Amino acid sequence: MTTEWSSWEYEHIITATATDSGGLTGTAQITLTVNGAPTATISAPASGATFNEGEAISFSGSGSDLEDGDVTASLAWVSDLDGVIGTGGSFLG
Repeated sequence: MTTEWSSWEYEHIITATATDSGGLTGTAQITLTVNGAPTATISAPASGATFNEGEAISFSGSGSDLEDGDVTASLAWVSDLDGVIGTGGSFLG
């Protein structure tokens, strides 16, 4: 069996079927996510926090991936007003 990794995510449904001597069957089914996307978490500042214009804001967060582990260094921080504002796990904005 060859395993190939791709950059896309998909679901894989696995079914197990048991059959008795009378031909009756019972099944169980699970859904697996293959090549799941990484997760990103923002630790600070808290959502809804209020700041004064020009005040320094400390940003921190983390990233995790089942295949690659800690991907915090790959975080890209983007503001809907200012565009890219930082990268990595923490920065002062």
